[in-house]
Amino acid sequence: MSKKPKTVAVKEAASMLGVEIRTVRDWVKLGHLKSIKGQGNRRLILRESIGAIQNIPRPKDHKVLNLGERYAHGFKVPEGFDLITTYSELTEYTKAFAKGDLGFLLLAGSPGSGKSQQMHHDLTGHQHQWIDNHATTLGLYCSVYEANNSPVVMDDINHFFKNKTACSLMKALTQTNRTRSVSWESTSKVLDERAVPRRFQTSSPICMIANKWDGTDPDMAAVQDRSTPVAFYPSAETIHKRVGELGWCEKTVWQFIGKHLSKIPQPSMREYQNGMTYKKAGMKWQEKLLKLWGVY
Repeated sequence: MSKKPKTVAVKEAASMLGVEIRTVRDWVKLGHLKSIKGQGNRRLILRESIGAIQNIPRPKDHKVLNLGERYAHGFKVPEGFDLITTYSELTEYTKAFAKGDLGFLLLAGSPGSGKSQQMHHDLTGHQHQWIDNHATTLGLYCSVYEANNSPVVMDDINHFFKNKTACSLMKALTQTNRTRSVSWESTSKVLDERAVPRRFQTSSPICMIANKWDGTDPDMAAVQDRSTPVAFYPSAETIHKRVGELGWCEKTVWQFIGKHLSKIPQPSMREYQNGMTYKKAGMKWQEKLLKLWGVY
């Protein structure tokens, strides 16, 4: 008969490792800790995997382990966010937003992981407004009005928090009330040209997408507090598999990158786009990629 695996409860594992309970759960999701389901569907951690946890590579700035800080594949996970690492988990949120089931989705995560592309895909066929990082504050105001209560996506929105007017507008748009009032306090020819009133009400679901999120900033913290906050940090292997499934990357480039995943400092879908660009230009694309990754 095989011996029963030695296990401990999640709380005990957290105590043994000097981290918070949520960190243990994150490490289980990331595959750093092995677990089984016990009686009553309780999660139990295998003792042998706890001993191996010390070998997990950590970023240079992750000096103290027991502060409860969370890291996923080299990225620091923003405080208070639900950590997800697979595209199936991501699509649960993007589809729910597209259907209008989420009033305010705050989606942060690693650059080049396909957050925006997935949202674009799942909004296909749905009326919506997409606002990118080139939009002005006034353009943001007008676009929300023109959305006519349909979903509004603000992509790469960190720069808006540096503008007092934009910050106030985003706070107004993310109030917990279903119907929110927003206004523009000064006159503008643009409002007249686009037939946008200086004050209106909206019930548009809001999604903000960001590569970085600083919850210590008072304005960002106030916005986060009203949201469903999700942090998406897929592994290099997960990104590689996803690019293969989507089928837009040339096979030779995809295979080359797949053989060198461990060498890429910050894996993203942009590596595949870079490879195809170099190859199309007739360059020595393999060497270009290796230099880009700092291999030589």
